[in-house]
Amino acid sequence: MTKKELEAYAALVLIKTAQICEPFSADWLKDKPDLQIGNFGIEVTEAIDKKDGEQRQIDSEILNCETYENANTYINNLRYPRKYRSETKQLPGSERFSLMSGGGYNDKKPLTLIVNAIQDKSRKFLKYPDHKMFSRRGLYISDQELRPCLQLLDIESILKATKDSVFDVVFVHQPHRLIVVEKDDELTKEYPFDKINRIDAICEAKRVCGSPDYEICCERAKAYRESNDY
Repeated sequence: MTKKELEAYAALVLIKTAQICEPFSADWLKDKPDLQIGNFGIEVTEAIDKKDGEQRQIDSEILNCETYENANTYINNLRYPRKYRSETKQLPGSERFSLMSGGGYNDKKPLTLIVNAIQDKSRKFLKYPDHKMFSRRGLYISDQELRPCLQLLDIESILKATKDSVFDVVFVHQPHRLIVVEKDDELTKEYPFDKINRIDAICEAKRVCGSPDYEICCERAKAYRESNDY
């Protein structure tokens, strides 16, 4: 997903889990912070390291290319094209393309990436010119890597990082669940978020953002619904 798509996706996830109790509006998608919903300002980020972040940035630029040929030209003009891990795939009977992510498994401890994200975004939030206008401040962290240690997340460290930050609430979105950590609550909450909900939210995010691969996303969602997995 592009940065804008991720921000729309975050808002849709928070609506589906009743963390935001009003219909989605494209007017929420702004900057510094990323989501501005009345007096609720939410930063949106991912729990990824620098290398993966650079890969996602290149992916975002390639998705702006109009054709399969243009996308491959962009890749070939990269400083180190052979190190680029994603793959373009031309759509049958079309000049358009899809992008198959090559991010792979991330063996870094998710806790370190999450705590670092809270600390880094807290510092940045305080520098925003209008940060004082928000009476409630939140951080949404997308952590979508499947890891063996998924169930062993150290919530205490995340709660401490939240208490030491500018944020009133931190949302950690992992595969199949959203973890909600409130600054003034020692008890965290978890909300299930299965694969079909994730696919639906991604498709809707791409639709509201006018993404070129929206139709491809819808086709994948349909195929998943018709499969034995659903």
